[in-house]
Amino acid sequence: RKAQYLLAFAYTNIPIQSFEALRELYLEQCIRENAGTAEAKNAYALYAQLVEDESTGSGGVHLDEETKSKLAELKGTAFGSGH
Repeated sequence: RKAQYLLAFAYTNIPIQSFEALRELYLEQCIRENAGTAEAKNAYALYAQLVEDESTGSGGVHLDEETKSKLAELKGTAFGSGH
């Protein structure tokens, strides 16, 4: 599971445009397959940051309801349903 998180982390830091589609995919996979672990929590934090960065404009962060729902679901998976 550590290797899976490190792979996802690496994809977020490689400035190659063709890897952009893999960033969120690997982070989401890490969260779902390692629920409740430190790796899932770290992957969620990175995932949320990427999504917010992509949704930020001059007026601030604007997330649609579908994205907010997915973030909430992944947070619950990463941290346990009580969070």
